Amino acid sequence: MGRVSSNRDYRDPPIYNEVARKIMKENRIEIDDLYSFALPRLPELQMKEDVHFTEHGYQVLAEQVVAVLSRSNLTTSAIPARSTSAPSLPKK
Repeated sequence: MGRVSSNRDYRDPPIYNEVARKIMKENRIEIDDLYSFALPRLPELQMKEDVHFTEHGYQVLAEQVVAVLSRSNLTTSAIPARSTSAPSLPKK
């Protein structure tokens, strides 16, 4: 396990999340706040001295996402189809 070496400040996520929450509310988009869900459980879910989660942590987060999606009655028909073709680049 490596030590976290980043220009990010551990105090930043709540600031960014509040901005995102405002935008989501304005657009009536449901929020699955994984930050608040995981924060009290970080020792159990996250790798020590790392920003990534353990296999168990990713499983717990995935279960939370599925639970929220199930409650919101989202189906795959509500998700726009992705284009399989790559966008064309401008010619020089």
